[in-house]
Amino acid sequence: MRRSVRLSSAVVALAVFVSMTGLWAAGSAEVAKAVRAGNAAAVRALLAKKADVNAPEADGTTALHWAVRANDLATAQLLIRAGANVKVANRYSATPLWLAATNGNAAMIEVLLKGGADPNATMSQGETTLMTAARTGNAEAVKMLLAYGADVNAKESWYSQTALMWAVIDNNAAAAKVLIEGGADPNLADPDGITPMLVALLSGHYDCAGMLIQNGADLNAADRTGRTALYQAVDMHSLEWRFNRPAPKKAEKQYGSADIVNPMSK
Repeated sequence: MRRSVRLSSAVVALAVFVSMTGLWAAGSAEVAKAVRAGNAAAVRALLAKKADVNAPEADGTTALHWAVRANDLATAQLLIRAGANVKVANRYSATPLWLAATNGNAAMIEVLLKGGADPNATMSQGETTLMTAARTGNAEAVKMLLAYGADVNAKESWYSQTALMWAVIDNNAAAAKVLIEGGADPNLADPDGITPMLVALLSGHYDCAGMLIQNGADLNAADRTGRTALYQAVDMHSLEWRFNRPAPKKAEKQYGSADIVNPMSK
């Protein structure tokens, strides 16, 4: 299933980052080592001696990466003031901003963006920071990225899915609503014609489905097999939905009776 493939790629990236412990280049990344160890005094002492704040470990991980991963806002700010590169990516395409989005840390995201981080930087398969934040589900983090120009309708390169689809897959209705308010197209489909609405149905995420309907999702948009959201709802016996709107006339015609679709709108 698409969800498992896509989520596995993100989890693998994070797992690889976690496994980086001990991979620094000896003697060349003292600041990164001190931050990774959580030794604030050593970090300050090294910076006072003008140690290279951007010296990377063997895989490209820097002190700022480690500060962000630990949600250490004070150290991250200290490093940025000392000249830390906020746009740096390690061998696995992970940037500090991506890690902040993975943590769902809106305050950290703001600090990095104010420091010049690129809100549209991508991982190796086109995953944007906004997609990561949408998956994590922190609506404030999503809002912060949008405020700094994140492309709300960007698609990743594996399955051409958008941040809205990522939010819906994980039933993050609040994040999905922020995305739509920020200009996300609720009817933007992948190459198979699957829309966020169909994603919500296939995932059984009815909170997201209701929110999408209230924000203009097309119940009659069909994927390449001809399957529509209404068809899927009936097929999955999902008539308990309450969308607070009358069933579309086209749907009544499609199913032959208003009695089938109207329970969805009572």
